[in-house]
Amino acid sequence: MGLYLLKFSACLLILLVFYKLVLEKENMHMFKRFYLLGALVLAIVIPLVTFTQYVEPLDQTISLSTQDALITNSIAVTETNTNYLPYIIWLIYTIGVLLFGFKFFRNLYLLNHKIKHNPKQHYNKFTHVLLKDLIVPHTFFNYIFFNKSKFEANDIPEEVFWHEQTHANQKHSIDVVFIEALQVLLWFNPLIYIIKHAIKLNHEFLADQSVLQKGIKTNRYQEIILAFSSSAAQPQLANAINYSLIKKRFTVMKTQTTTRGIWLRSLILLPLLALMLYSFSDTKVVEKTSIKSIDKYPSASSQETITNKINKNWFITIDGIKYYYTFNNKVSKYYNEKGEEIKLDIVKEYNKKYASYIDLKDSGNHYVHKAKEEKQAIDVVFSDLGGMYFRMSSKDKAKVKRPISPIKPYIKITYKNGKVVYKKRSELTEKDKENMIVPPPPAKQQKVTKSQLKEYNKLAKKYNNMSKDEMRVKKSDVERLKYLYSIMNDAQKKDAEPFPSIPPPPPAPKAPMADKEVEAAMPPPPPIPADATPEQKAKYKKVIAKYAKKYPKSVSRRKSKSGEMIEEVEVPISMFPPPPPMPKNATPEQKRKYEESIKKYKLAVAESKQKMARVREARSTERAQLKEVKEQYAAQRKASQEVKLARVAEMKQRQENLKQEKLQRVVERGAISEERRKELAKEKLRRVELRQVEMEQRQEKLKQEKMQHVVERQAISEERKAQLASVKLMEVKERQIEKEKRQVALLKEKLKHVEERKAMSEQKREYAAQQKASQEEKPYKLSLVDKSPVYNGCNNSSSEFEIRKCLSESFTNHFEKNLNLEIINKVRSKADRKFVLVMFNIDKNGHLSSVRSSSKNEDLKKELGRIIELVPKLKPGIRKGEVVKTKYSVSINFETDNIIIKGTSSVY
Repeated sequence: MGLYLLKFSACLLILLVFYKLVLEKENMHMFKRFYLLGALVLAIVIPLVTFTQYVEPLDQTISLSTQDALITNSIAVTETNTNYLPYIIWLIYTIGVLLFGFKFFRNLYLLNHKIKHNPKQHYNKFTHVLLKDLIVPHTFFNYIFFNKSKFEANDIPEEVFWHEQTHANQKHSIDVVFIEALQVLLWFNPLIYIIKHAIKLNHEFLADQSVLQKGIKTNRYQEIILAFSSSAAQPQLANAINYSLIKKRFTVMKTQTTTRGIWLRSLILLPLLALMLYSFSDTKVVEKTSIKSIDKYPSASSQETITNKINKNWFITIDGIKYYYTFNNKVSKYYNEKGEEIKLDIVKEYNKKYASYIDLKDSGNHYVHKAKEEKQAIDVVFSDLGGMYFRMSSKDKAKVKRPISPIKPYIKITYKNGKVVYKKRSELTEKDKENMIVPPPPAKQQKVTKSQLKEYNKLAKKYNNMSKDEMRVKKSDVERLKYLYSIMNDAQKKDAEPFPSIPPPPPAPKAPMADKEVEAAMPPPPPIPADATPEQKAKYKKVIAKYAKKYPKSVSRRKSKSGEMIEEVEVPISMFPPPPPMPKNATPEQKRKYEESIKKYKLAVAESKQKMARVREARSTERAQLKEVKEQYAAQRKASQEVKLARVAEMKQRQENLKQEKLQRVVERGAISEERRKELAKEKLRRVELRQVEMEQRQEKLKQEKMQHVVERQAISEERKAQLASVKLMEVKERQIEKEKRQVALLKEKLKHVEERKAMSEQKREYAAQQKASQEEKPYKLSLVDKSPVYNGCNNSSSEFEIRKCLSESFTNHFEKNLNLEIINKVRSKADRKFVLVMFNIDKNGHLSSVRSSSKNEDLKKELGRIIELVPKLKPGIRKGEVVKTKYSVSINFETDNIIIKGTSSVY
């Protein structure tokens, strides 16, 4: 389960990253909707995909001792301490599921409650639900919720209606309900919350796109969204217009995605899905044939298969009959000698064989001390038990006991000298441990896959076809061949290409010693000949540049008359070695050649001297030019510095002038301000005097107006008082009449109530008298009744004895059928007294009444009362020709494992 959740999370994370990077900001919202839902489905399905790979089987031999070891080891595992961590994890998960499930169903209930208990208006296929709360419009399926006051005042724009109708038309609520339900199961996974957020945001993109397609301007629509955005909490299962990330919605509104872009992004998705399917699916390796033999059974000569399904050496013995089976834990089928399938009740047969095994094992001495024949008989039964148990389903295994090795608590010890001893683990000494033969660990059989074998054969064939003289070997190929050959098993090595005979690598050449004298005496490059081709000139220039880099002092540059830059190499005279002296016995031709070489040497020396002189002249001219340039630059720099200094002096002079001007202005303002203050003070006094005069005039006018209003009000009030007094008198009279009418009606109602109460009291008295009479009537014992009560189904009984017997058996069966054994077990473990008597009356109507019990346990009393209520109506008992009450009781005895229930009338 943990591996599946990891694979699910990895798939969902990859698809979400692809969505965030490639799809989220693109205007292809319908494709994105199905992509997000498909991402959830793919993340759930891909880890469940299983590819089956069929491989050749390995030779295996399973012995009885191996089977015993398997059983022993499996039992040992069960005896270890219980790991409570899985239980704690499952408990936390269950609590989370319950909490989120409660929240999910609570939200559904609240939405349903809003729909049922608020006014609704039907518009086409939509239903507008009008709420009193101040809410933002939101949608759930075809129900659109609005604020009632805003809706009735027409304050909701038409674009909002279109937005919410798009949510309803495109059934966005289905997506929301699906992701919310999935969140209940996977509440611990943070990726569920991220994809839920992405799905809801994409719903808003779809609604925005639908509104804008109707010709609404983007700016106007954005203003409406901002006006309706709020932080008010909305139902989690509804689509609201004020969903978060409004900035992202605004940017997506402006984007446009071409059809070509949609196709390109869809094609990129295909290799991603293929890679996920390859990486996170499961591979099941299945062997083509079954295991060959078991050491316990006869040799290979008797290993004949009856059919292709079964092997003659795999069988169990039941009542002396052999039932064959295949060595496959997933198929619990048995066959006879003809190969026909036989249906066995394997649990029943196993329990029988297990009982006989326990009898054989526990009879007499321990297995270790038994005779050889007895041991063999026990081994055969134990082997059959193991074959049956390990091929059972987990459901059948829970119904039976696991077979325990007969050797336990002893272990079999084989010493190095061949001696076999049985001892308990606690009895082992250090000497025993030293002399014990430690079994070697099982060899891990390695094998290569088909693709690796194909790769090996290709490389081996390539180098096997090469001749040794022409062989060129890559080091990576050799290492790959060695690795693949090392992990092959013997069968694969036989079928594969032979390992190529690759010669050893040649020894590395010795590094040459640097000859400093030769390097120092490196001659300069020759001059570029006049008739050289462009390619040759380029090569000459490259050599000269290399020489110039190494000996920069020996190369000088000058411009020709045509403006081309020429590089001249200075060749020292020491580089021209003089010709050797003429030998005395030289021939005339040799003498001529020597003379020519001496002439050439002299000419070369002269030319080199001329060139060196030119180079020196060029260098001296270059130095002179550089000197002039430097002097000019220094003069320009000095001039610029002088200009800067002059500007600084000007700036300082300007600042001083500004300061003086500011001081003059401050002085002038001070003189002007004193004069102005005096003038302003005079103006203020004049304005105050004028305002006082105006205020006095206004007050006089107001007094006159008030006096007039008072006179007018007095005249009006006298008239109104008279009118009001007459109106009040009329109202008082009407009220008195209404009061009298009400009092009459109340008196009539009271009289009716009094009469009804009298009738009720008389009925109660009659009922109480009847109850008292029935209570005073005493029930009779069963022995005093002429005809016993008859239980439903006992009508056919002829004699009184048979009727009473049937009555007792019917009550016994009823209690056995309905009694809760868990309560009996609890009472049995706590109570000292393990006997309970239930007593009751069978009244004249055939019902059971006056139920009592001798138990002090409240749970048991409730349980017995519940069972009595389930008893059907009986035919009452008859005494002297009259129907009478009858006593009866049921006894319950649970001292032993078997509960004894008996109906009787003797005790009571």
